[in-house]
Amino acid sequence: MPHLLSALLFVFAMVAMPHLAQAQNIEFQPREDARPGWSWLQDESWVIEGHRIVKLGGIKLRNRTLDRQMSFSCVAQVAAVKGGAVSDLGVRCQRAQSTEGDETEQLPVTGFDVRGIGIGSKREFKTASGRRLKKSKRQFFDRHFRDRDPTDRDPLEFLIPSGVVAVGDAWPMDLLAIQNWFGSGRFTMDMTQSYARVVFEEMVVRDGEPYGRLAFSTLLVPATIKDGEFTEARMALEGSALLPLRGDLPYMELQLATTIRFLGRVKAKGVRVNLDIDTRFEGSERRTPAP
Repeated sequence: MPHLLSALLFVFAMVAMPHLAQAQNIEFQPREDARPGWSWLQDESWVIEGHRIVKLGGIKLRNRTLDRQMSFSCVAQVAAVKGGAVSDLGVRCQRAQSTEGDETEQLPVTGFDVRGIGIGSKREFKTASGRRLKKSKRQFFDRHFRDRDPTDRDPLEFLIPSGVVAVGDAWPMDLLAIQNWFGSGRFTMDMTQSYARVVFEEMVVRDGEPYGRLAFSTLLVPATIKDGEFTEARMALEGSALLPLRGDLPYMELQLATTIRFLGRVKAKGVRVNLDIDTRFEGSERRTPAP
């Protein structure tokens, strides 16, 4: 009997331990400024599907069906920081490809040692020796390795709760802050139809560090748009982010599905055009310790 009792207690402990660990209260530290020497392996994979139609009167200026996949894996390392923002970023891509329809293209960035000098939107990418990149290479790095400007908030910070939370807790995001992030002069949000919620799903340990998985569900419905009018307009975002509890680590995982629907008119370069946009953008981004 003692042996049976001991075995039952052991089994109970093994079953109960994860739940006890899940129930503990934790706190996400504020995200800290970048640090020289930070490095990570960045893997991204995205799919965009849908259509974009632009009309001027009854004339179609553009009628594009979207069916594209893109993925890449690159190692990035912070060489220098200025005012808390990355001012010198080294990047070397291991692979990068794009598929549109039935055609797959290997992007010409594999094996290049590239440096991005400058902060935020002013960052310029050149070869490690300082030579100018060809347009196709430069566009790739501009699109994927330009940081936000230091005055812009990291959108992942909208998810992070203030104070102590436990697995299973849920909270709303600040809709007004989200509107301001997009640009308060661009549109106003319909606060009765829009929502943004976060749920703390689980704790995960990676390389000895605790992470929290935050699932989010967001619907943004505009009430007005600058220089525009519409019959339909909404953007839905669903996904999850795995973020370290420590604020001084650059690692993260993001799963995201974004659906955009717009049917209406806008003014572009002094000309009013009709837009019919229905697209879905889905994929993932991972920043893990560099090998």
